[in-house]
Amino acid sequence: MHTTIDRTPRVVGTTPHAAPEHMLDIQGLRAVAVLLVIADHAGVSWLTGGFVGVDVFFVLSGYLITLLLLREVESRGGVRIGDFYARRARRILPAATLVLVATMAYAAQVASVSQVQRLRDDATWSALFAANFHFAELGTDYFAQGRAPSPFQHYWSLAVEEQFYLVWPALLAIVVLVLRRSRPRGARTVMSGLLLVVVVASLAWSVWTTSTAPGPAYYSSPGRAWELAIGALLAVQRPRLGALGPRARTWLSSAGVAAIGVSAIAYDAGSLFPGWRALLPVLGTAAVVVAGAGGSTIVNRGLGTWPLVRLGDLSYSLYLWHWPFLVLGPLHPAVPEGRTGTVVLVLLTLVASFLTFHLVENPFRRGGLFRSVRRALVLWPVALGLVLITVDQSEQWATTQLEARLAGNGIPIPELAAPAAAERHHGKPDQGPPRPTLAERMTGALRAASSAEPVPFPLVNLADPTKGSLLGEECRADPPEASTAVCPLGADRARRTMVVLGDSQAGQWLPALDRLAERSGIRVLPLIKLGCPPFDVPVVDGGGADFWQCTQFREWAHAYIERERPELVVIASEAMSPRLRPAPGLALDTTWARGVDSTLRRLKGLGARVVVVADTPDLAFDPVDCLTAPGSRLDDCVGAPHAGLEAANALTRRVALDGGAGFADVLELLCVRGRCPLVVDRTMTFWDYSHVSPMWSAALAGDFETLYRQALRELRQAS
Repeated sequence: MHTTIDRTPRVVGTTPHAAPEHMLDIQGLRAVAVLLVIADHAGVSWLTGGFVGVDVFFVLSGYLITLLLLREVESRGGVRIGDFYARRARRILPAATLVLVATMAYAAQVASVSQVQRLRDDATWSALFAANFHFAELGTDYFAQGRAPSPFQHYWSLAVEEQFYLVWPALLAIVVLVLRRSRPRGARTVMSGLLLVVVVASLAWSVWTTSTAPGPAYYSSPGRAWELAIGALLAVQRPRLGALGPRARTWLSSAGVAAIGVSAIAYDAGSLFPGWRALLPVLGTAAVVVAGAGGSTIVNRGLGTWPLVRLGDLSYSLYLWHWPFLVLGPLHPAVPEGRTGTVVLVLLTLVASFLTFHLVENPFRRGGLFRSVRRALVLWPVALGLVLITVDQSEQWATTQLEARLAGNGIPIPELAAPAAAERHHGKPDQGPPRPTLAERMTGALRAASSAEPVPFPLVNLADPTKGSLLGEECRADPPEASTAVCPLGADRARRTMVVLGDSQAGQWLPALDRLAERSGIRVLPLIKLGCPPFDVPVVDGGGADFWQCTQFREWAHAYIERERPELVVIASEAMSPRLRPAPGLALDTTWARGVDSTLRRLKGLGARVVVVADTPDLAFDPVDCLTAPGSRLDDCVGAPHAGLEAANALTRRVALDGGAGFADVLELLCVRGRCPLVVDRTMTFWDYSHVSPMWSAALAGDFETLYRQALRELRQAS
């Protein structure tokens, strides 16, 4: 539901490069970059822009790789593509594969089956060096936006590098081959021209896509190529970089380090990035490189000190290990909570990186076993095969452990795949003793949680959390769409019509409204657009760009309502949505209040009675993950209304009542005194972080109807 671009996976593929003695400042700069990223991920509050380490690494990678290619051209007269990829295999594959395999194996021990299943895809895309495409696609998936960070998410940047190096060495080889005879001295000029074209085109693309689709733009290879190309351009022009005098180089290196530092402090998760903002850390890095290429300065000597150089040596392993430790480490019961736990995990990262550097990186890079090109190239398919085998075995292991756990409770696992029991459970009430009230059932569920009782498997909707959903893909507008097919619910033949208008928060109540309407002889027309608040407020899409499709959908929906002339309109939305942006000169709450009031008055002008449904809680955990995690108990899976929910609902209620609309506070259907049980009557109440499960929505039909009719009575009394 949140629009802020996730800033967790901010490390770039800091592939190792041998730094000559006169380039120790480069190693030190790599250390600074990786420390910035780790600090950002570890939650250091004053380094909210530590993700700019990504850009530092891209520039340095382009610079160092191109220097190596140019040395090969000078010594051999050309670029040997096989040798290049053999070197890449020796340098990046052993450590990268080790981390993928070890992380998957560890996840199978401590994570839920559903988490392991998701990580299977993440690890596979990472092993294929296409993680940036994978995570960009997940970033555009509305229902995936609340998912926890993947321990492999940082592999996107390594993928960007390798995609750049699929093109650049071959292009360089062609230039050298063509000009070797005709214009041997013009090769650097041609290469510089080509790189300038790449820089301009890629930067322009980055600026445009960052403003229109910031989420995908962050992971974009075409949008990041200019940063690597800047480094490559510096390498091509290195013979000319020594012309600056000592004073100019000192000022340049100082300004470069300052630019990196300012961007790390000034930027944050809300910054549209990369785009033009990436110029600050990129040009800062370039300035330090230029200053160091011409001779030593006080800044470059500082970067070349022993501690920073040694950390620079470890930077690739630090890059690989730190994120899995920070993401999965807290799942281990021995890891302390809070800052102490974070410090412990960072120290463990340092130990693992030291061991990986000395026992894996160096032996593969310098040992004789893979010295030949053919043997080194074999590492590519071997590494991929090893990861595929590991992810498959990890998933099987996690599933087997869950089955054993359930069997230990005397519960056969096949029952988890039999949600048909829910149909009997939520069917028409039996003729027998009166059932406990909803409040009594929820209180009982919370009492069981307080007693740390085990999860009462089987749950009727665990195997298929969205079973019973009435919001099919063809019956809703996804974020890129401005209208939708309307799929009627409720009574087949009805004189009365109800429109349900809103985002996915409205869609979650369709099972309850369907049953309510069927009993009352009402036809239900759902007008649902994901991520789009139905009120007249300015919003951005999931990537942070202007959500113009939402504005168009609202106009389409109002035109549809005007044609249908429904008797009732039920409108629901995330209150004070994070997608909301303040109108010019107004605060966020005032913007929201005016938008709600404007929309309700417009609907009332069409002659419909309007009921606004309150927003529902956002959980701090994934329901399926929580319930299936090793050792999980009911008390681990109790939610609470998220911060600001009560105030946002109160504001919406006040505006609704003032505007002549009813208000249904559904929070009491989900929580008791600020505690929200995840399991009631063997049913998951939520199917993801922020949506009521369809089966629980259907089970609440009678209680929802009571609130709905109460809102209508209050509306009639007020009028």
